[in-house]
Amino acid sequence: MGEIKLIEVKEGILSENDAIAQQLREKLKNDCTFVINLMSSPGAGKTSLLLRTIPRLKDKFKIGVIEADIDSMVDAEKIRETGVGVIQLRTGGFCHLDATMVKSGLEAIGSSNFDLIFIENVGNLVCPAEFDTGATRNVMLLSVPEGDDKPLKYPLMFTVSDVLIISKVDYLGSSDFDLSLLKERVFKLKPGIKIFEVSSKTGEGIDQWVSWLEEEVSILKSTSVKELNVTAMMAVREMVGWSQKKLNFSGNTLAQLIREITTIDGQSLYSVLIDEEGAVKKDYMVWLNNRPVKEQHSLEIPLQNGDRVLLTSMIKFSAGG
Repeated sequence: MGEIKLIEVKEGILSENDAIAQQLREKLKNDCTFVINLMSSPGAGKTSLLLRTIPRLKDKFKIGVIEADIDSMVDAEKIRETGVGVIQLRTGGFCHLDATMVKSGLEAIGSSNFDLIFIENVGNLVCPAEFDTGATRNVMLLSVPEGDDKPLKYPLMFTVSDVLIISKVDYLGSSDFDLSLLKERVFKLKPGIKIFEVSSKTGEGIDQWVSWLEEEVSILKSTSVKELNVTAMMAVREMVGWSQKKLNFSGNTLAQLIREITTIDGQSLYSVLIDEEGAVKKDYMVWLNNRPVKEQHSLEIPLQNGDRVLLTSMIKFSAGG
């Protein structure tokens, strides 16, 4: 009889998934969209954490949520009450999300329109760890009631995670959970992993978690290169010497962009268009994606890849016939 041929199906599937995930990661970086892949066992508190986190950040960033469940919309309905964009991915029996599923979710929600997207993966400590979703960061939740031995039982999950959130720490006083022993085990698997101790019930540790998120998103937006479509009209066109340009901008805000644009004589356009209080001078107009921008706080809006900026002077009418 002939030799039996062995085909490594899993290896091929993971290799294809990794390629798609890397493409997603590059696109998200170019779009300046920070994506968190939240993983945990069922009931560890992913949704509760989001319900605590979103209200703290939704006025600073455009936030979206992709909810994944085998057959339910319960969590998505809770998230919708926060007022952010949310879609449901029903996996139909799959115990994890892969890069193809996430790609569909990102396309459906319109990922380039968001600064921060949370993916709430299916509750499972095994399969989600094996599939790269293309997310910017992997964040794992481990609740105190689950016990401190999980790094011994599910080492891969801790290894692939960038952040560990120890949730439900309000139970520490009534359990034999050894926090020091857990951290020792985790650091052996993933030296340098970021750890937060959080209670969504009491709010403990939420400040530190939110501050980290805010810093990470801001860093991405400040270091990513964005291609902007900039139009100069009337007096501004005469100052800068051009009418339209595609600018590769590595800054973050509209104010920073105006500072980087120089006039023909080398002067920053910011000193020409912006007054001492940081608002647009009355003789000029700044438009972002067909909307006028006047106040200082509006000039601090983070720019997105592909944004359209119009810089122009006001039309002056003379009296008389």
